[in-house]
Amino acid sequence: MATTTQLHLMRHAHAVPEEEDPTRPLSDRGRIQAHAMADFVRRSGGLEVERVWHSPLARAVETADVFCDRLGLAATRREIDGLLPYDDVRGIARRLSGFGYPLLIVGHEPHLGRLVAMLVCGTVDVEVVDFKKGGLLCLERESTKSQTVLWRIRSYVTPSLVLDPEPGDESD
Repeated sequence: MATTTQLHLMRHAHAVPEEEDPTRPLSDRGRIQAHAMADFVRRSGGLEVERVWHSPLARAVETADVFCDRLGLAATRREIDGLLPYDDVRGIARRLSGFGYPLLIVGHEPHLGRLVAMLVCGTVDVEVVDFKKGGLLCLERESTKSQTVLWRIRSYVTPSLVLDPEPGDESD
C-alpha cells in the first residue's frame, strides 16, 4: 500500500521595491494577493499542514503570516536556512526526502522553481513551472512498497486566477 504526503510551495506575494524599502515587505497588492489565495484555498476545501517553513526575508515571512492567519492555520512556523533565492536546492531536497507530514514552504524564485524541477525531474536544469508571485503549488509524494519515491504536481494556482485583474495589469 502506498502512502502519500503533500508539499505545498508558495512564492512570496508582491513586495515593495527595494528603493522604497530595502527590507522589501509586502506591498498593498501583495497583501491582497495573499488574502485572495487564502480565501480561494478555503473555498476549495482548505489546507492542512503541520509545519510552515519560510525564508528569513521579510516578504516571505509576511506572506506566510498573512496567508496562514487568514486561513486560521495553527501550524508551527519556522525560519529555515537554505530557502533564499539563490541557495542550492539540494539541501532542502535532502531534508524533504525523510519528512512524512503535510508541509508549506514559503520562499522565492528561482529557488522554488529549481526545487520543483529537482523533485519532479531529478535535475534543476529544466523549467517545470513559471512560479508567479503569490503562486501556490501542491506536490504529492507517493512512497510505494519498493521504497520508490515519486513526486508529482497536484495543483498550481496563481493570484491572477483568483483575483479580478486591475485595468491594464496583466502580470503577477
